Amino acid sequence: MDMFEKVLVEQNKHWKGEQQEIGISRLMLKKVIPFLKNKQILIVTGIRRCGKSYLLRQIKAELLSNGKKPNNILYLNLENPYFDEFRDKVVYLDKLFEEYLSLTEPEGQLYVLFDEVQFFHNWQVFVKSKFETEKIKFILTGSNSWLLSSEFTTLLSGRSFNFELYPFN
Repeated sequence: MDMFEKVLVEQNKHWKGEQQEIGISRLMLKKVIPFLKNKQILIVTGIRRCGKSYLLRQIKAELLSNGKKPNNILYLNLENPYFDEFRDKVVYLDKLFEEYLSLTEPEGQLYVLFDEVQFFHNWQVFVKSKFETEKIKFILTGSNSWLLSSEFTTLLSGRSFNFELYPFN
């Protein structure tokens, strides 16, 4: 078994047709859907426990219900403890991605959904390089404080649409 195969398969049960709980539908989903057709990176920020992960799952379900091939969608929760030893080197995101490609052999438009992206050091370098060279739609979630920092906004400026999610009231 390759280095990341177990966690990739574990977090992407949709590849085998399994459904995942998606929670209560968020109003933000309707705002995000039109942007799924654009190349720009979608970034959903918000405080902890406001529903970013559930929104990301709802986006994945929306993609699947619109006929996107399951193996063209990569979902990863980067907060998973499995990634602890790899977080300091962005090269491991590339290794994860390459392993995903070899496992699923996707064709056409890819959708990469990273939940809690800030847990991987220098993740933006990986995203920017893939964004500029491959046919990939990135949809990312993360904490407000880091993702809204000036370093981050400068690096991906003009390449992303940002959405802020709030808890249910």
